[in-house]
Amino acid sequence: MQQREHLILATKEVIRDFSDENCIYLELRTTPKNTQWMDKREYVAAILEGFRISQLLYPKIVVRLILSVDRKQSIEDAKDTIELALEMSSVKDPLVIGVELSGDPRIDARKFLPLFSSANERGLSIIFHLAEMREHLDELYDCLLCKPSRIGHGTYIHTNTDKNGQNLCLEYVTKHRIPIEICLTSNSICNTNSYKESHLNYYLMNNHPFVLCTDDRGLMNCTLSGEYIIASETFGLSRQKLFNIAVESFKSSLVHKIGSKSLIDSIFAKFIQFAERENLLL
Repeated sequence: MQQREHLILATKEVIRDFSDENCIYLELRTTPKNTQWMDKREYVAAILEGFRISQLLYPKIVVRLILSVDRKQSIEDAKDTIELALEMSSVKDPLVIGVELSGDPRIDARKFLPLFSSANERGLSIIFHLAEMREHLDELYDCLLCKPSRIGHGTYIHTNTDKNGQNLCLEYVTKHRIPIEICLTSNSICNTNSYKESHLNYYLMNNHPFVLCTDDRGLMNCTLSGEYIIASETFGLSRQKLFNIAVESFKSSLVHKIGSKSLIDSIFAKFIQFAERENLLL
């Protein structure tokens, strides 16, 4: 998806698929790239053009963008992406609302922390993909001290104990109630854990906020509705509990920090309408 037209088309198709599932709020993520057809700024601009066209085609869904830094990138490359996110998030009701660190968990994240910490201090929400592998948890506490708004995956946070049997990382996450992004199908396909072994159950039992996500729905061949069905069937969740998870997911979204009150109220009104129609508690 290097050419501008292809990128716009792909963006519209992804939004269409989520809209078809009756998703009312969506955060997509992309790693801006310099290609032979466009630079990073033009790359992001093409995706945002796809957002604007989709707003007319699929008016019931609100979509926002998170820019990603890949762990394999250089400090200079990461800085460019973060500065772009800061600039694009500085307008009224921005479409770009945050920046994240993702990629190969075997590559230490700590070299990027000054950049992300600075971005956070300047008002930009940050997300870290962390604790995806048992063997690479040394970075975890340092990353948490940067105060991420959410944690991607976080698969082994709750089982990470130090030599004294303490879990300072879990204590920090639970104390600050940092939401965890959980991708059930992705974890299963990547052999991280089975559905029944998922850390979803731990956070569910401890009333900690989490968000059901698709990871890459094309690559993983999954849907958001499918992730809710898997969670329901695996852990015996009622319709009310699934609705609660959806509401909590929206409360964990980055738009609350940077979006207008009228936008947030309009989205939440849809939850109220659905609860009334389906006889659910809100």
